[in-house]
Amino acid sequence: MEYRYATVKRNEEDFASGRVLFSAHGTTAFPVRLASELVQRGLAELRRKGRTGPCRLYDPFCGGGYLTALLGFLQPGAFSRIDGADLNEEVLPVARRNLALLTREGMEERIRQIGELAELYGKPSHRDALQSAERLKALRASAPEPEWAVHHHDSTGAEPPAGVREVDLVLTDLPYGGLVDWQGAAESPVQAFLGQLTQCLHPDGVVIVVADKGQKLAHPAYRRLQGGKIGKRQFVILERETEANRIARYWEDRFAEEGEIWNEEPSPTAQDAADWFARSGARSVLVAGAGYGRNSRVFSDRFEVDGIEVSEAAVRLGERFDPSTRFLCCSVFDPEGARDRYDAVYAYNLLHLFLSEDRKRLMERLLAWLNPGGLLYVTGFSDEDDHNGRGERLEEGTFAYKPGKYGHFFTRDELRDMAAGCEIGEERSWIEPFPTADDPGRVYRIRSLAGKKRELEAK
Repeated sequence: MEYRYATVKRNEEDFASGRVLFSAHGTTAFPVRLASELVQRGLAELRRKGRTGPCRLYDPFCGGGYLTALLGFLQPGAFSRIDGADLNEEVLPVARRNLALLTREGMEERIRQIGELAELYGKPSHRDALQSAERLKALRASAPEPEWAVHHHDSTGAEPPAGVREVDLVLTDLPYGGLVDWQGAAESPVQAFLGQLTQCLHPDGVVIVVADKGQKLAHPAYRRLQGGKIGKRQFVILERETEANRIARYWEDRFAEEGEIWNEEPSPTAQDAADWFARSGARSVLVAGAGYGRNSRVFSDRFEVDGIEVSEAAVRLGERFDPSTRFLCCSVFDPEGARDRYDAVYAYNLLHLFLSEDRKRLMERLLAWLNPGGLLYVTGFSDEDDHNGRGERLEEGTFAYKPGKYGHFFTRDELRDMAAGCEIGEERSWIEPFPTADDPGRVYRIRSLAGKKRELEAK
């Protein structure tokens, strides 16, 4: 593994287990430089997701709390709350003493203890430990004290510990034989532990797992971000596998393979929306899900246009096909994406690509991009379309109607409910051709809704 952050080897004796930080019988320490590297990688991933403030840290296999407390010293001020859990009740008092060192009171008590030992025995090791304690105290002198708790808990069971929720960063060293082995009743403990984490992990949370090389560190609910090997250990950095991520990969693969999937002709809804925007005096337009620009080009002839598109392949095509639009390669859910406010937003056949919760989030994003009184024009599959009801039913009105792809089919009332933050204007039904080589006569029935953002919603 190449070190990206902890690039310089340092004298880490202040962090030695049993020196200032407490050591629990039957538990292992953790390499300080590796801990520093991994926690910095995790925090960098969180920043990439727009999470820059103090975060919530959780170690579900904390043992004596050495690694958990170590992270609090390596990154003072980075954590607003730290939770540790372990099924071995005997080591939990040591874990609590270690986490207490992150507080002024706890460190002062530890300095007092070491000082008494130094006076009683006069050993050089005690004097060295006292100096180390003072240096650790100085590390956190200006950092706020985190809330912390240690839980007696089976992290391979059905539920996370009470009070552990919205976790931003998980960093844990899994049991792997020798001094420490698996406890609990789960037949597949890695799968069980990762499954339990889904209940308490923030949607943008990051999971870092360290284990021996023999354990498979994967789970269908997660996507691998990074991984590597260090000596006898391996590590992975994971994030939740969201529907937004899955959809992004689907469209990247399609645009990379098929190019201009629907040729150059725009949807008639784009012209309908552009005419309404112009009549209403709009000047700036955001096209959400701009693809390769076949619809954005209708707007860029008349307005200042930004286009959001998650597929890099589509953006490359769009920058040539519609050079007047400013393309932003990001997800519609990316907080680092489009930050401007617009007079109008056009979202063509985007809402129906997501499951219920993400449809709600997407509508909130579309409205947030609008100026007070701004104009919203959305389209989506109609429940009158022939594909409705085909394939596996995923939710009410949502079907996997072809391999690797599903769609939601909107009723009129449902689309209106989605746009509750708007004064509803015109609603229409359309029949649009979507010819393919296999089915040149294919058509879809879609619904469109035009609405004006409520002034009260914007305040």
